[in-house]
Amino acid sequence: MDFPVRPTGPAPAPPQLERALGERIVEQLVTSEDHFVVLESEKAVRSCAPDMAALAALDPRAVIVTARGEREDYVHRYFAPSWGIPEDDATGSIQCALGPYWSRKLGKPALDARQLSPRGATMRVTPAGDRVRIAGLAVTMLRGELADEG
Repeated sequence: MDFPVRPTGPAPAPPQLERALGERIVEQLVTSEDHFVVLESEKAVRSCAPDMAALAALDPRAVIVTARGEREDYVHRYFAPSWGIPEDDATGSIQCALGPYWSRKLGKPALDARQLSPRGATMRVTPAGDRVRIAGLAVTMLRGELADEG
């Protein structure tokens, strides 16, 4: 898949965000739609057990939680309880923010990423200019055709 970069910017973390996540925030950024939170370690991302009601009450933003990976370049999880998604299993779209961030941080043009959701997902993320390429394994769940009624 090939998507546009999703710009990030620094932002102070609302104090309730750290409490809702139950983990220490190392760095806080925002995208146009999400809080982007960097934690201390892969272990912190894996063990993160957020208070979903508290996250949903913060504002309409979802929360991306990430850290440097032990085997992969980075790991992440995605929580969007205010959108009816407590935790998404495999979120390609957030790589548009995560990929450029980790590419700059690690000085690597292509990265291996793992989503640490219960189902899990691995992705190869390659930021290039204002685009991000995302590759991984997928399972076709539905096939269909659009009919031309004209």
